[in-house]
Amino acid sequence: MESLLALGERLVPGRFLMTTVDAVIAPAELMRFLNHALDITDPARPDALDGALGVVKWRGDRHPLFAEVAADGVISRLGGHETALVTAGVYLFSTRIFAFGDKARSAGLDALRRYLALLIGEGMRIAGIELTGVIDVDEAADLDAARALVANQGGRP
Repeated sequence: MESLLALGERLVPGRFLMTTVDAVIAPAELMRFLNHALDITDPARPDALDGALGVVKWRGDRHPLFAEVAADGVISRLGGHETALVTAGVYLFSTRIFAFGDKARSAGLDALRRYLALLIGEGMRIAGIELTGVIDVDEAADLDAARALVANQGGRP
């Protein structure tokens, strides 16, 4: 969370793309995510969303951030009870998300997952875009899956 908030101090107002360090994503999947996310967060749209998170089907990760996605594609809850989808480590946000930094710090939040949940709780509208070509590397077994993903992309991550 603190890394994200520090980044916010350096960004010009607008939108930005971010991935976590443990997410390996196929280039075509990243482009699909980015194109869809840019479309639904376009400030020129009257129904523009505040951001988008990549989500994947839960594969038994030990510490997932479960995402409840409503029928309209907007995330209604992050964390809490088990759901079929978890966050995938790829995000596109409006810099408006940084308006909640002081509130998060005052509440003693200490992790990105808690900050993301706060954003949803504060009424920010964030889409969940389901992805398939993403590996979240949390343990040694995930490295084999990541290697296979990279190998299938012609050696490009």
